[in-house]
Amino acid sequence: MCAGGGAHPRQLHLAARAVEPVVDRCGPDQHLADRQRLVPARRRAQPLGGGTTGHLVLRVELEHLEPDAEGAVPLVEPLVVDPRRLEQEIDLVSPVGRAVGRLDQARGGVGPLAALLMQALLCVGPYGGVYRPRDAARRMPHAARPLHRITVFHAEVQYPKPATRYEILPDDLLQYLQRVFEKDERGPFPAALLEQLRFAACPRCAVEHARVACPFCTPSAAARPRAVMTVRGEVLCTQLFSTAGVILHASVEKGALRILHHDGGAYRREDGAVVLRGDLDPSWRFGIQGAATLLGRGGELVVLSPARAPERLSVDSDGTGPAFASNGRHRFWTAAGRLLRDASSPLGGASSEGIGDVLSGQTRIWAGPSFGLGLYRASNLSVAFTFDAERRGINDGLRLPPLPGQLVDAACALDERRAWLLLALQHGGRKKHLCLVYSRAGALEASAEATAGDGSWLGTLRGKCATQGMLLAATDSGVARIDVRDGTLETTREFPDAEPFVDAACQLLAGKDGLYVVGPNQITTLKMNQSRATGG
Repeated sequence: MCAGGGAHPRQLHLAARAVEPVVDRCGPDQHLADRQRLVPARRRAQPLGGGTTGHLVLRVELEHLEPDAEGAVPLVEPLVVDPRRLEQEIDLVSPVGRAVGRLDQARGGVGPLAALLMQALLCVGPYGGVYRPRDAARRMPHAARPLHRITVFHAEVQYPKPATRYEILPDDLLQYLQRVFEKDERGPFPAALLEQLRFAACPRCAVEHARVACPFCTPSAAARPRAVMTVRGEVLCTQLFSTAGVILHASVEKGALRILHHDGGAYRREDGAVVLRGDLDPSWRFGIQGAATLLGRGGELVVLSPARAPERLSVDSDGTGPAFASNGRHRFWTAAGRLLRDASSPLGGASSEGIGDVLSGQTRIWAGPSFGLGLYRASNLSVAFTFDAERRGINDGLRLPPLPGQLVDAACALDERRAWLLLALQHGGRKKHLCLVYSRAGALEASAEATAGDGSWLGTLRGKCATQGMLLAATDSGVARIDVRDGTLETTREFPDAEPFVDAACQLLAGKDGLYVVGPNQITTLKMNQSRATGG
C-alpha cells in the first residue's frame, strides 16, 4: 500500500489454484450486440478478489455511453475495444491529441476478454506504459496507439513501474496476448491457458510467478545485500526506512519524518512502537499528528496517543471515506456539515472549535502547514474553499473552471504559499486530469489539463509534493519540477537520473535531508543537483 493511499496494485491473490473468468454469464467471444439491443458499451474491470475457494474471479460491468448523432461513441479505454473496428480520427487542435473510436454497432464492438485478464493479472492493460520512439516522426497521442498496435510489449514502450512485470506469466499465455493485440488474432478464448495457470512464490526473492522457474533469479545466484546508498549521475539515493510489512502513511512535521506501518500483526510507528495490534484492515484511513495516530473508518475517527485513553470523534464522509486531515499541529475533520479543528479545553482535556460550514457527506479536505483546502460537489454545484490552519472562517469564493462529468478522484499538495488541487473527471467516456493552483489568499494562479495515463507529470494524480511554491512530480521517467509562469504551469526542471528510484505510484515528501520517496515498504531520500538537471 502506498503511503496514505489505497491498496497497492500487487495486493492481489495471485497464488490461487485457478482463474475463473466470469463475463456477465456470456461467453468471452460473444458480442454485446448479440446479447443486448442497446447502444455500444464499454467494459470496466473490477479488481480481482480472492475467496475461500481459491479462485480468482474477474467480473465485468457494462457502463453504457450515449452515442452522438452519427452513432459514434467516445473511446476512453481502448484496451477493451477491438482496434479493427475503430476508424481513426485524430484531433490535432488539442495540445495532447485524442483518438475517437467509432464502434460498429452491427457487430458489437466489444474487445476481447484477454484485455481484461491482462489488466487483472498484471495491473496494466495492453496499451499501457509510455511510448517513447527514438524517431520523432513516429510519435503519436497515447489514445492512438491501439490503432497502430503499439502495445506494452513494444520495445520502445516504457513499462509502467507500478505494474507487475509480464515475465511472471508463462510463455504460452504471453505469446497468445501478443498475437491478440499485435497480430489481431481472434476466436474463442483458449480456456486451457487459464486452467493450467499456477502461481507460486520464489523461495529466494518471494516474487509470485506462473513459470517453471523464477524469471528474475536462478537457484545458483548468490544472495546480495540491499544497497543502503546509491549514486546515479547527479542523484544520491539513501535508504532511510524499510519494513517487512507495508507502509500505511507517512508525513513530515517540522522536518521530522513520521511513519505508520503494519508489520508482525501490529500497527507501528517509525520507532517500532506498537499503536494497535491486529490484522491489516484495508477499510481504515490513516493520519499522523505528532505522537498521535489517527485511524478513521465509517463515521468514526479514533485518536490514539501514548499513555492516553483513545479519543473517539464522529466524522462525516467525503464520499470515499471519513473526512479528516492533519498538518502535524492540528487535526481537521467535518461533522454534521461543519468543518472542525482540535482545540485545548479550559479544563485541560481535548475539545474542538468550528471553522465554517460545509456540505455534509460530500466535502473533501486537505491540510497544509499554514492553510488548508476543501472541495465539495452537489449536483451541478462545485465549491472550493480555503481555511487558515489557526484561525476561524473559510474562504469559499475560489474560482473554479467548469467541471463537467463525474469527479472520480481528487488529491491536493500544499506548502506555505500554494495549494495544487488535482482532479480526475470522467465525462463523455473520457477521463481527464486537471490541476488548479491556488494562492493562500484563494486566487487561482494557474491551471493545466492532461489525459489520464498520457505519461506526463499530470497523467497521474499521486506522486506530487509542494515545496517553496513549486511542485515536484514523480513519474516513471524521473522527477519533474513544475512552476507557475504567467498563469500557466511549466516544467522548468527534469531529473532523469532519479528514474530508478521513483515511479508514478510513490509518494513524495519534502524533508530537511532532501526529497523523501515513500514506497510500499521502504522510504529513501534523494539529493539532487538542480544546476545539472535538464530544463530551463
